[in-house]
Amino acid sequence: MTRLLLKTITTTLVCAALCSCNVGKVELIDSVKISDLGLYFDGQKVKPKDGFDYPDSPKYDYAYGPRITPHGDCIEVYGDYVFMTWYKGPEAVRNVMLSRYNMKTGSLVTVEFDHRHTGFVNNPHIGESHNTIAVGICPIDDTIHLLYDMHAYGPTKPLNGTLSNDYFRYQISEKGAAVASDEQFSKQLFGPKRLYLKKGEDYTHLTYPYFHINEKDELFVRIRRGGHNNGKYMLAKYDGESWSDFWDFNILSASEHGHPHDWGLYGDLKFENGKLRAGFETRLAIETDKYKYNNGFHYAYSNDPEGRGEWFTHKGEPVALPIIDPTPLKFYEPGDLYPDAEPNSLYLTQGTDWTVTEDDSIHFINDARHNGKSIDVHAYKKAGEKEFKVSTEVPGGQLYSVGSTVYLIGLENGYPYVSAAQGGTNDWKVIYQAAEGPLFKHGNAIIRDGKLYYFLMENGEGSAQPIHLLIYDLGL
Repeated sequence: MTRLLLKTITTTLVCAALCSCNVGKVELIDSVKISDLGLYFDGQKVKPKDGFDYPDSPKYDYAYGPRITPHGDCIEVYGDYVFMTWYKGPEAVRNVMLSRYNMKTGSLVTVEFDHRHTGFVNNPHIGESHNTIAVGICPIDDTIHLLYDMHAYGPTKPLNGTLSNDYFRYQISEKGAAVASDEQFSKQLFGPKRLYLKKGEDYTHLTYPYFHINEKDELFVRIRRGGHNNGKYMLAKYDGESWSDFWDFNILSASEHGHPHDWGLYGDLKFENGKLRAGFETRLAIETDKYKYNNGFHYAYSNDPEGRGEWFTHKGEPVALPIIDPTPLKFYEPGDLYPDAEPNSLYLTQGTDWTVTEDDSIHFINDARHNGKSIDVHAYKKAGEKEFKVSTEVPGGQLYSVGSTVYLIGLENGYPYVSAAQGGTNDWKVIYQAAEGPLFKHGNAIIRDGKLYYFLMENGEGSAQPIHLLIYDLGL
């Protein structure tokens, strides 16, 4: 394990930002190389089809995108520990991995599991970027939960039935494993892979697992059932002993329940600042409008600690679950930036990102693409205001909030940066910009207790590339 304090990295701090929002000096306080063997799809994109006969190639080809590590719900902080999931490269390896970094002792322990990335429709020579590894920690009993390597699989997907006994992948640790000593943290703390959370439930055709914690320290999983233009979000709760049944946020096959079209959703359900909230775009099963993928910013929140009921729009208007018609939740249409777009030509595919501040200011970002042109979109609403404002001048990055401050965290020419704004505004200021050190291609970040944890892949070559953890003090 290589542990470096990158004190040589220089930063540019824009002091004017300190006057406009409640932020302090951002400092890199720790940097750890997790491995040189993070899996990456370094080959060519192939057409998503049932590619059982696709020939092997010298590089690791893929069906959707080249990124698999880090990706999805791959990082969590619990006590003195940072947990990170990743796949081990190169292509011939592909094992599921879990690393735990002890911030107090500086010790890094990595567990290698038996399961290997199965690839697109169980073809290991075509990487599948949807098949992320989610990690969750339950504060009630200190258990570690892993959900991994799935993209709507089932007994008949793939059609040859090769995943009929291996389409849902879940592992849970012994109680107390999250805080076990560095010497005891090992694969032996985990039970075997299983095809269920709770026996008797249907776990077919599931994708995009994410774990969340509510105000009562209960662990939830959010996952999607169905496909891109006919899918629903479902939730289940772990109470320290067992998992509940799923309950639905929206309905599958909405056209059978009075809506004109089936639709899927792209975004997130997450507990943020005390409430379960939903933010997403829809993908309707329509081939004649201007949208190729996704349209509309949608938002709702729940006053129920578990999110089973008491749902409202941003205007406070009640909505009932499961959602059949998402129209009442829609507050802005990014596609309006291209009023003359021809049918089936407009893309909103980078994933809606959103956050809500402590005082209920709401921020959404995405980019709208058409014929090679891209327009960044930021829709925001200050707490207490009725309507959203929209700007097309917004820096890129992942969106977060702490207190009344909103952050955008990303990479500029391979170097990490942090921008900040007061909640409910579009007044962004760069408060941190690295200028030296490793160059990175992508990463996933979270903020916990005033610190930023950034899990990144370094620019490299081949299907095994270096991965790092950077920890910053946000000066709050």
